[in-house]
Amino acid sequence: MRVLAASTSGLVASICLLEDAIPVTSRSFHHPMQLLQHLVPELSHLLAEAHLDCKDVDLYAVDIGPGSFTGVRVGVTVMKSLAWATRKPAIGVTSLLALASAELASKAPTIVSCVRSRPGMAYWQAFSRSETGLCNSGDPALDGFDMLGTGLSSLGIRECCVRFADPRQGEGERLREVLLGNGIGVVELRCLPIAAEDVGRLAYLAYHQGTSGDPFALNPCYVVPPEIGPRPRPSMSE
Repeated sequence: MRVLAASTSGLVASICLLEDAIPVTSRSFHHPMQLLQHLVPELSHLLAEAHLDCKDVDLYAVDIGPGSFTGVRVGVTVMKSLAWATRKPAIGVTSLLALASAELASKAPTIVSCVRSRPGMAYWQAFSRSETGLCNSGDPALDGFDMLGTGLSSLGIRECCVRFADPRQGEGERLREVLLGNGIGVVELRCLPIAAEDVGRLAYLAYHQGTSGDPFALNPCYVVPPEIGPRPRPSMSE
């Protein structure tokens, strides 16, 4: 089964072609406010490298967020449209699950995935390991670092591995300090992008476990409503 996967909710977009769950070719690119102009040509180039086109894809996979509102909207819309046009299935995978599933060395029993939203804030979700894979310990949330630490503590987590997408300088260490202040030991903290390879692998597994591939059922995972339109200017105090 050929899987075409895309991740567009972070600062760096990535796309990957997989045969079953094995990556064949991939590429990544920055897209400052120009994702719509870049994504379809990049997908075309990726398929051309493998001497394929859209009709040869068996399954479309896409990162549905949370993350960049614009990035998520564009990625989901493009992959959903390609799946509909070629009458192929499409499956969405959250950015947080893709991060937690990245193949890294840590064997900590709990993995906390974080995607930066704004200074001192992140989308996050905790996952525990089991014999059958990863189990989420709650729904995705958006919190400041202090509330994130309080939320993990309330779940009874005392030790974890953190995977943080798109942090700015110093934010990883700041998050580590907050967790330690809440009595949570950080076995490992890795800063890494959300990889289309992981999105494609998870979508392939989900499809073969019976998840519906209906493109019309594919929707973004926003967590909070998108901010649309100009932001109000702060009032000026005299």
